[in-house]
Amino acid sequence: MTKTVEIKLAEPFTDSPWLRWGRFISVPIILIGTGSALGSPAMEWLGFLCVIVVALSVVLHKALPKSMTIAEARARLDEIERDQTLSNENPN
Repeated sequence: MTKTVEIKLAEPFTDSPWLRWGRFISVPIILIGTGSALGSPAMEWLGFLCVIVVALSVVLHKALPKSMTIAEARARLDEIERDQTLSNENPN
């Protein structure tokens, strides 16, 4: 049985990382602030749930494997191809 290797090509983001994280973090802050100003506990709880989602996504982002450059991906593909060729030659 052979191990399946998955390779995904992803396009880089066009906006800066600071802008993406700023938008990501500002949503819970706006929800909690607006909920406090309007006296809406439901909106405050929704903002709190957004904070939890942001925290989980930060943890998962740190835990997931990092992406490779094109040169690193080519080297990895060559390594996978070499391993598959060797396993086809030696079916033991």
